[in-house]
Amino acid sequence: MSGKIRCLSILLLALTACSSASDTVDNVSWSARIKQSLQPVIAWFNQHTIKSSEPVDTKVNKDDEQAQAQLMGAMETQSTAQITTQKSVLSGENVAQLHSDYDKAITADDKRDALVSLIEADANNAATFLRDAYADPDPELRKEAVLQMHAFNNQAAVIELLLTALGDPDGSVVIEAVEGLAQLEDKRAIEGLKKLATSHPDEQIRAVAQDYVDQLDATQPTEQLEPLDK
Repeated sequence: MSGKIRCLSILLLALTACSSASDTVDNVSWSARIKQSLQPVIAWFNQHTIKSSEPVDTKVNKDDEQAQAQLMGAMETQSTAQITTQKSVLSGENVAQLHSDYDKAITADDKRDALVSLIEADANNAATFLRDAYADPDPELRKEAVLQMHAFNNQAAVIELLLTALGDPDGSVVIEAVEGLAQLEDKRAIEGLKKLATSHPDEQIRAVAQDYVDQLDATQPTEQLEPLDK
C-alpha cells in the first residue's frame, strides 16, 4: 500500500471512530459527512502526486484507485447500515412521542405532518390511525387520511374506509377515495364506483368515477358464449 493510501486509511479510521462515538440521530449520517470530507483530501493527494518529480508508476496508480474505490464502498456500506439502525431506533422508541405530537397538533398542517410521520413509524397500525384521522371534522385532514389509504388498500379495513369516504361531504376527499378504489379489482370497489358515477350530485365527480369504471370494465375478461348445438 502506498503512503498516500496509508494516510487515507488512517484518516478514515479516525473519522469512523468519531462516527461510532456519536449518538446523534441526524438526517445526514456521520458516514456521509466522512465521505464528503475525504473528497478534498483525495483531490489534494492526487494533485500532490501529479506534481511530484518522482517517476510515475502506473501499477501503483491503479492500486491507489482500487484502494480509493474500496474505501468509498466501505463508507457507503457503513452509511446504509447506520441509516437503517437509526430508522429502527425511531420506529422502536419514538412511536409514543409521535402519538403525542399527533394528539397535540393544533393546525391542520401540523396534524397532517404528524399523521404521515406516525404511519411511517408504525405502519402495522396504519388502519387504526387512518380511521381516527378520517373521523376528524377538518376536510384537509380527512383528505390526507384518504390519500394515505392508497398505500394500504390491500387491507379489508382500509377498503371499508375508502368506501365510506365515497360519501364524504367534501368533493376533494371523494376524489381521493375514488382514486384509491380504482386501483383495485375488488367487486365492492367497482360497485361503489358505479353507484357514485350515477348518483353523486357533482357532475365532475360522476365523470371521474365513470372514467375509472370504464377502465376497470375494460380489464375484465369477456364472457365466452357457448356455441349453439347444430
